Parts: sequence; structure tokens; C-alpha cells
Amino acid sequence: MAAAIKQLKQLIEELQRQLSELQAQVSRESHMSAKDTTGASSMAAMTLGGEATGIESALQVARSELVQMMIASGETTGLISDSA
Repeated sequence: MAAAIKQLKQLIEELQRQLSELQAQVSRESHMSAKDTTGASSMAAMTLGGEATGIESALQVARSELVQMMIASGETTGLISDSA
């Protein structure tokens, strides 16, 4: 169970990194869309936003699974993060 918990924590960290990168890309594309008369930047921002939504959903599932595994194993330290 401990190995599965460790893997989920690593997955969550990777998903958070991916989400952060995507959010930065969305921000850049949104700024560029103000100058873009073709609409390509706006379309790219929307596409990236959709990808970010998918990663946010995966994060929610992974966090939920992590909490369930930690509770089942009796490991409750670290369930609540104050770094929000």
C-alpha cells in the first residue's frame, strides 16, 4: 500500500507541474490574442484551457484515491495541506 501511495503522490506532483505549465501557456496565448487578428491565439488558449480542465479532473481523482488509500492504511498525516 505504501508503494501505491508514493506513486499517487508522484503522479499528483507531475499533474500539478503539467497544470502549472499549461496555465502559463494559456496566459501567454490570452495576451497574444489581443494582438492576433486571425484568432489563432484565442483558439490555442481555448484548446489549452480544455487540456488544463482535463488535468484538473485527473488531479481531483488522484487526490481522492490518495486520501482513500491513506485512510485505509491508517496514514492520515499530510491529508490536509495548508499551502492552498
